[in-house]
Amino acid sequence: MFVSRHFQPKDERPSVFKPFPNFRVCIDTTEVRIEVPEDFEQQGNTYSDYKAGNVILFLIGISCWGGVSFVSPGFEGSMSDQEIYRRSRIRDFLEADDLILADRGYRCEEECVEDNVILLHPPFLGGREKFTPEEEQLTREIASARIFVEHIVRKFKVYHILKKIHNTMLPKLDQIMFIIGFLINLQVQHIL
Repeated sequence: MFVSRHFQPKDERPSVFKPFPNFRVCIDTTEVRIEVPEDFEQQGNTYSDYKAGNVILFLIGISCWGGVSFVSPGFEGSMSDQEIYRRSRIRDFLEADDLILADRGYRCEEECVEDNVILLHPPFLGGREKFTPEEEQLTREIASARIFVEHIVRKFKVYHILKKIHNTMLPKLDQIMFIIGFLINLQVQHIL
């Protein structure tokens, strides 16, 4: 599932995305908790120190209209965001000069340079005491746009089927997430 560029006309975009003329997708990674696998290798591969449990990770992307435009296959919880970006196939849908909005911790700059796409996330202080006025403005603009991907991720998590994923459900988890993405797109979007 990916929204084509011609479905996101620049002159009709919601106001929070107007500062980003090349905007294509806003991405974030979300997790689905699973029961502890019986296989020790799977236990280690699905365990996330950050999430303090066994999880499957998904890369989620939204369009400027707030709809789910990309849902990756699931990846083991020990995988980095960078590796998920590489293996998710989102790169197959991006074109030169597309802009991707991500949070500060999303580190896939090298891959974006290879693909000739722009990764934009809030700036880092880098040892300074405060941001420049331009950096503060950019941070506000990115946060205003990125909040909508956070809302979409939260919408995924309210589906009760994801509350307790048994190991027998793992082969179907990608399809479940894909269907939830479609169901979310049937809901009213709240980007103005």
